[in-house]
Amino acid sequence: MLLASDLTYISELHNPLALTMARLLKKNGETGPSMCLLAHQQRVLNWSGVDLQFELFEEALDVAAGLCVAKTRHVHESKGGEESLSNISILEIQHRDLGP
Repeated sequence: MLLASDLTYISELHNPLALTMARLLKKNGETGPSMCLLAHQQRVLNWSGVDLQFELFEEALDVAAGLCVAKTRHVHESKGGEESLSNISILEIQHRDLGP
């Protein structure tokens, strides 16, 4: 398993990052980690409410490396005794051929 956080902010590094993940993650019949868990906090939205940096990263995963976000888990945090949904997601990234 690969663990990562805060890696999607520089667009020029999306393709190299996706290709590195693809090389490290196993495909069917290979040995090695089968998934990467990436913590992502939605911080910068464009005028239409879209996290463009993250969308570009997802595109790099798909097009450059044959990877996909297989699952997304939203993190709950407690503020003042109340649980609230934060803007942090844990993304499970793996090869498309291993996807859901």
